[in-house]
Amino acid sequence: MVKGLMACFGALLLVMMTAAASAKPIPLGGITVLELEGVLKSQGLAVTQDKDEQGRVFLKTELSGKIFIVELLNCQKSRCGSVQFWTLFKGQGTWTLARVNQWNSTHRFAYAYLDDDKDVVLKSDFFVERGTTTDFVVSQLELWQLALEEFARYQGAI
Repeated sequence: MVKGLMACFGALLLVMMTAAASAKPIPLGGITVLELEGVLKSQGLAVTQDKDEQGRVFLKTELSGKIFIVELLNCQKSRCGSVQFWTLFKGQGTWTLARVNQWNSTHRFAYAYLDDDKDVVLKSDFFVERGTTTDFVVSQLELWQLALEEFARYQGAI
């Protein structure tokens, strides 16, 4: 019995150490575009780089059938202190402010707003400036995927 418990404990410890070893540190100051791109690709996502009108690099990828943008914000040199995921849900003017506010009042990890065309922009932000790990970034990506899927269901309820 004791040997069995020790073997289970040893196996659990090995799994925990392996998981911790796979988490790469993100240093103080934040994450670089290439580091973030690597994290996304490690999760099986196809990622492309592009630039906005001001020349800032952003990433474009897809989860749960929905294309989204990954922006790096609060950048000092090559390291950026925060990351923002966002996507657009075309609503053909069917969205109301009350419906968007209902979403925002009942969901913590992704927020929405109406753009000038009455389409909904869904966003999620997180900070990496004070140092964290790639596992944290993956956890934020997992939350974002849940938000995308839930918002798509919410959109279908109109």
